[in-house]
Amino acid sequence: LLDQLSPLIYEIAPVHHDELMKAVRKVVRDYFHQSVEADAEMIALAVESLKASGLEEFLVEIGHVDFYNGLIEESGLDKEAEEKLREMIVNKNDFGVEEILDENIVVGEVKNAMLKLPELFGSVEVLNTAKTLTTNKKALDAIRRLEKLYAILEEYGVTKYISFDLASLSNYGYYTGIIFKGFTYGTGEPIAAGGRYDKLLAQFGKNASAIGFAIYMDQILIAHSGKNEKTDYEYEVVIYEPKYRKKAFVYATELRDKGVKTELMLKKKDIDIEEYKQFKTEDGATKVTYINE
Repeated sequence: LLDQLSPLIYEIAPVHHDELMKAVRKVVRDYFHQSVEADAEMIALAVESLKASGLEEFLVEIGHVDFYNGLIEESGLDKEAEEKLREMIVNKNDFGVEEILDENIVVGEVKNAMLKLPELFGSVEVLNTAKTLTTNKKALDAIRRLEKLYAILEEYGVTKYISFDLASLSNYGYYTGIIFKGFTYGTGEPIAAGGRYDKLLAQFGKNASAIGFAIYMDQILIAHSGKNEKTDYEYEVVIYEPKYRKKAFVYATELRDKGVKTELMLKKKDIDIEEYKQFKTEDGATKVTYINE
């Protein structure tokens, strides 16, 4: 049995044989299959690990790659266009997303869902919004999986640390299910990241499901020490109403001329400005400016 286990699983501690076999059975039962229970236990473990590091305020943002993958398959975009679209979505560049979709004549329901994708972040209510945007089976299955996941995380008592971001994508193509990142104040980079990668081990000769995460101790230390990006440069997010676009562009240009890292975001009607501020502050913004007059 031990020979069949992944070499990635180990424990640094003296244990008795019976204790070891109990641990082995638990690993086989809980982790080496594709259950949502295993997803939930791994995220709960990530939360507890971050709490154990001494952090009190942080969020673990969860997404699912199949929501995006389902829309991509339906859109018919080729690989080159998909890679450009992915970059625009990751950067929450609404204009760039729309331009790529128009260039590739993506229309109808799938276009509308993709245009909304950069906005699908925040509380569990985001999942309800997402279900109204598409009839794609793969995408809806991903949302149902996230709903089940959240219900289990409620039982773990960790949902105060949980949010969702359906535009959370990775440059690594091996993720096959949930994907998550941890963020806290004092650092603009993730403090943890992980997800499900059921096909990765097969590339190394072992056909097995897997899920895991990494904690970035350098970012944890930065968060604790207060030595964050703010000491190196400012990062300001400018959120604007459609009618004040020109004013926002002029203000953003002034900031960039001063050497300030600047991000422009068009405010959507169905997202409260406080949600924008919370999300971007957690993302490392040193200032969030709302232009509405």
